[in-house]
Amino acid sequence: MSVRQLPCRYSWILLLLLLGTGCTSGVTSSTPKIAVIPKGTSHEFWKSVHAGAEKARQEVGGFEVVWRGPERENDKSQQVDLVQNFVASGISAIVIAPADDRALASPISVANQGGTPVIVIDSGVQGV
Repeated sequence: MSVRQLPCRYSWILLLLLLGTGCTSGVTSSTPKIAVIPKGTSHEFWKSVHAGAEKARQEVGGFEVVWRGPERENDKSQQVDLVQNFVASGISAIVIAPADDRALASPISVANQGGTPVIVIDSGVQGV
């Protein structure tokens, strides 16, 4: 599965379609969990992304949003840790706005290879 950079509004639609067709990583919970990892959590833009994710959850239903991200937008190591931890926990899918186009390439590739769909928003990732 390849990762493509999509406008945010299309990301939610695509992710819901993936989950609806059974492309999950074997989460035992009956409700799919979608991890949303922004570049940061304090800026108003990321707060609006969070609000959009929650609005999609309320309007469409059938999934849970797990919102986690670094406070500072340049904390790429925390984003790497979050991706790795979410994959290890069996999260259904990940939506990420990568803080670094190289540092997140390997964790995103590992997630994809393990069957966890990853949708990249806002910025690209090299080599994925």
